[in-house]
Amino acid sequence: MSFFEELKRRNVIRVGIAYLVGAWLVIQVTETLFPVYGLSDGAIRMVVTILAIGFLPALILAWVFERTADGIKLERNVDRSQSETLQTGRTLDRAIIVVLALALGYFLVDKFVLRQATTTALVQAERSPALEDWERREAAEATEADTAIAVLPFTNFSGDPATEPFTLGIHDDLLTHLSRIDALKVTSRTSVLQYRNTTQPIPVIAEELGVDYILEGGIQRAGNRVRINLQLIEAATDRHLWAEIYDRELTAENLFAVQADVAGEVSKSLQTTLLPEEQKALETTPTRSMAAYDLYLLGRHHQQTRTAESLEQSVAYFEQAIEEDPRYVGAYAGLAQSRLLLVGYGNETGSEALPAAREILDQALELDRESAEVWAAEGLYRYETGEIPESIEALERAIELDIQNYHAWLWYGNSLAMARRYEEHLEALEAAYSLEPLSYPVNVNLANAYSLRGDFARARTHLARVDQIDDQNPTQWLENIADTHYAGGELARAVIDAREILAVDPGNTDAMRLMINSYVELDDGNAARRWADEAARLNAFAPSAYWLFLGRKDFEGLIAYLEDKRTLSEATGNEYLFDLFQAAYLGDRIESARAYATTWLENLGGRMEVNPGFVFHWDNLLMADFLMRHGNDLPGGPARGREMLEEVQDVLLGRQTRGFNHPGTWAGISMAYAMAGDTKSSLDALEQAINRGFSSRVRLELLPQWDRVRAEPRFAELQARIDQRLAREAATLADARLADYEPIDGDKRIFLPREVLERYTGYYTDGNVLGRVWLSDDGELLGQPGPQPPSRLIPLTETRFFVDRARQITVEFVLDDEGRVTHVLQGGDGGVSRMKPADPPPEPVELSVDQLARFEGTWEATLVEGIEGELADSDIWTVTISGDSERTLWMDFDNQPRRQLQALSERELFFPWFIHRWELHDGGAAGEERLIMHLDGTELVFTRRMDASS
Repeated sequence: MSFFEELKRRNVIRVGIAYLVGAWLVIQVTETLFPVYGLSDGAIRMVVTILAIGFLPALILAWVFERTADGIKLERNVDRSQSETLQTGRTLDRAIIVVLALALGYFLVDKFVLRQATTTALVQAERSPALEDWERREAAEATEADTAIAVLPFTNFSGDPATEPFTLGIHDDLLTHLSRIDALKVTSRTSVLQYRNTTQPIPVIAEELGVDYILEGGIQRAGNRVRINLQLIEAATDRHLWAEIYDRELTAENLFAVQADVAGEVSKSLQTTLLPEEQKALETTPTRSMAAYDLYLLGRHHQQTRTAESLEQSVAYFEQAIEEDPRYVGAYAGLAQSRLLLVGYGNETGSEALPAAREILDQALELDRESAEVWAAEGLYRYETGEIPESIEALERAIELDIQNYHAWLWYGNSLAMARRYEEHLEALEAAYSLEPLSYPVNVNLANAYSLRGDFARARTHLARVDQIDDQNPTQWLENIADTHYAGGELARAVIDAREILAVDPGNTDAMRLMINSYVELDDGNAARRWADEAARLNAFAPSAYWLFLGRKDFEGLIAYLEDKRTLSEATGNEYLFDLFQAAYLGDRIESARAYATTWLENLGGRMEVNPGFVFHWDNLLMADFLMRHGNDLPGGPARGREMLEEVQDVLLGRQTRGFNHPGTWAGISMAYAMAGDTKSSLDALEQAINRGFSSRVRLELLPQWDRVRAEPRFAELQARIDQRLAREAATLADARLADYEPIDGDKRIFLPREVLERYTGYYTDGNVLGRVWLSDDGELLGQPGPQPPSRLIPLTETRFFVDRARQITVEFVLDDEGRVTHVLQGGDGGVSRMKPADPPPEPVELSVDQLARFEGTWEATLVEGIEGELADSDIWTVTISGDSERTLWMDFDNQPRRQLQALSERELFFPWFIHRWELHDGGAAGEERLIMHLDGTELVFTRRMDASS
C-alpha cells in the first residue's frame, strides 16, 4: 500500500480537511465577536496563531491514533481485521459536511444579511445628499481627466491699478461659469493666482497644476470700451485650440454675453456637451447696471481678504451696488456675508450684524430664491444664530444650486460639526479645500479637524499654509504647529518651534508655557524654571509654572502658587478651583481636595456634566475617580462618579470609532477602562496612545485614574517606552543649536502729556466684553479688560502701550484723521484682537429681596435646538443664580468664574462688564417661567430646573 493510500486509510486527509474548515469558521466568528467584547486585534492574532500551530499535531495524532469500540488506541496496537477506520471516515465526512454547511451559512449571512444591514444602517443614517452628489461628481471627473482646465489670471493691459479688481472679477466670474459645467474640472482660483504675471512656459504650469488645457488672456479697459483677448491652449502640444478677441462697448449685458460665449466656446473646443440647465445659467444676466457690477466686483475683491478693514470696505461697495441696482441679488448676498463675517474678523457685534443681515437676506430671497450665494449667506446666518438644522438645510440648498461654492461647503462643514456629524464634517471641509486649497478659513478648519483626530502631519500641512497666508498674526499658527508636535510626543521639535516663535515674538508666554511643559517632561527642571521665571516676569497673572510644580511633585507649593494667582486675579468663582482640587488630590490632601471639589460642584449647581463635544475628558475622569473613592459627602456621591465614568467611556469609545485617534483620546479610554477594572483593555488602549505619541511621564506617574493597573508588569513596560522616547527627545534637543533669547526690555517707555492720553479714555468692546480706559489722579492711563483687575498702560509710542503686569500684551489705539479712536488692537502671544468704542454700561437699579428672589434657582437651556441624538441629550447649559446677604445676585456657569449680576429693572439683569442681557418671562408654551439670555444678537431660552439641586 502506498503512503498516500495509508494516509487515506488512517483518515489523516479527512482530519486535515475537517481541521482547516473548522479553523476557518472559528476565525470568522472570532473576528466578528471579539471586537464586540472589547478584545483587541492581538487576541484575534493569538487565536489564528494557536490554530496554525495545532494543525500539524492534529495530523500526527490522526496518523498515530485510531478510534475503536474500546476507545482511542495507538494504531500499531489495533488488529487490522478489527479496524473501524471506514466508519470513522464516514463520521468525519459527515462532520466536514456539517462544518462546511455552517461555514457556507455564515458566509451568506455575513455577506447578504450582516453587511447588507450595515450598509442599510449607514445609508439610513443621516447622510448628506450634498456629499453624495459631490462623490458622484468626483468619480465622474476621475474618469474624464482630459477635461481638466486651468484659467490663468488675466493680464491687466490697461496699466491702471484701479482697474485691477475689474480684471480679477472678470477672471473670477469666468471661472465660476466654467466650473458650473459638470464635464469640466476647473482648477481653483487660489491655485492659479500664484501665476499672475508669470513667465513660466504653459507646459510647465499645466504640469504643476495637473491639467491638460490652459485658458489665458488679457483685458484692456478704456473709457466705455473693453477689449478681451483669450486663447485656449493644449498643454501637451502648446497648440492653440481656440482664440478670440472681444472688442465691446462696456455694458453689463455685453460682459455677461462675452463670458457666456467664452464658456460655450471652451466647452465646444474640448468636445463637452452643455446640459440645458448649464446653458440657462450661462445666459443669466445678474444686473444690467455696469456701475452696480463694478461696485459688486470691488465688494467681492475686498471681501476675500478677510480683514476688518477690507470687510468694512466690501460692505460699503455692496451697499453702493444695491443703490445702483436695487434688484441685484448678488450684491445683497455679498452684503449679508460681509456683515456676518465682520462679527468674526472685525469687531461688529452680533446684535448689530444679525438683524441687519436678516433684513438683507429677506430682501434677497424675495427677489430670487434660486441664488446659491443667497442660500450660502442664509446658512451662515442660521449658523451664527444657533439654528443648526436650518443652517444645514440652507447650505445644502446652496450646494445643490452651485456645487462649486466653496464658502457653502466650508460653512456646511462647520454646521455638520455642530450637529456632531463628524465624518461628514470632515468630508465637507475636504470638498471646500479641493475647490480653494489656499483659502485661509478652509485651512484653519481642516487643521483643527485633523489635529483633533490625531492626524498631526496633515494638520501641520494646513497650518503651514495658514501661516503663509496670514500676516496679521505672525506666530499664532506656528504655535499651533508646535502644539501638534507636543501632542504627538515630538517634544524636542516643540521646543525648537517655540524658540523660533520667541525669535519673532520675544514676549510670547504661550511659547514659554509649551517649553516649560516640555522641559518638565524631559526632566530638565532647571530649564523649565528659567522659562517659568521669564513668563512670570512678562505676565504676573498667567499660572505658567503649574506644570513645573507638578513635575517636582511639590503639591503644597502648587496649592500656594494657585491661591496667589487666584487672589491676584480677584477670582470669585470657579476659576482656578479645579486646578486647586487636582493639586490637592494628586498630593493626597484628601480633605483639601474635598473642600475644593465641594465649592466647584456647588458652583455648577451640584452636578458636573459630561459634554460629548469634548475630546479628552481627563478632568471628568479625575472628578469621577474622586467621587467613587471619596465622594460620600459630595453632591451625587459615588453613584454620580460611576455614572460619569460610564458616560465618558461611551463618549470616548464613540469618538474613537468615528475617527478620533488623538493620543489624548486613547489615553482617556485607557483611564476609563482602568477605573472600570478592565486591566487588559486599559493597557491595550494605553499602548495605542503611546503608539500615537502620548509621552506624558508626569501624567502617567501622577494621575490616580491609572492606579488599578499601575502594578501590572505591562504598565511598567509601557512606561519604559515613554522614558526611552523622552531620552531620545532629550538627546535630539541637546544636539540642537538654539539661538540666544533676547528678552523684552520693559523700560523703553516715553512720556505723553495728559491731553494726549485723554483721547484714549472711554469704553471699548470686542462684541462680548466691555473694557474701560481712564486716567488716574496722578495722570497715568489705566485699563480694565472686563472683570479683570485694572492695570497701568505704559506708553511705548504715542499710540502704542504695554500692560505693566502683562508685558507681553500691547494695546494700540488707531486714530482717524481727526484724532478720534476708531478701534483698538490688542496683541499678545502671536495673535491680535480688535475692539471698538462702546457706550458706557447702563446704570443699575436696586431691587427688593423678594424681587431678587424671583431670579434665584438653577436654570437650564439646550444650546442647539433641533438636533437629534446625543446632542439633544447632552448639550445642556446650566446656570445657577443665588443671592447673598448684601442683596447681590451671583451667577455660576460650568467651568467659568462666578459673575455678579446687576438689575436694569425688576425683569432684566446684566453683567457689569458684559453686553449680555437676561430677561425674565412669566410663562412659555407650557406656562413655565423662562429666563431669556440675549447674547450678541441671539437668544437662548432657559427654564427653571425643579429638582433637589434647585
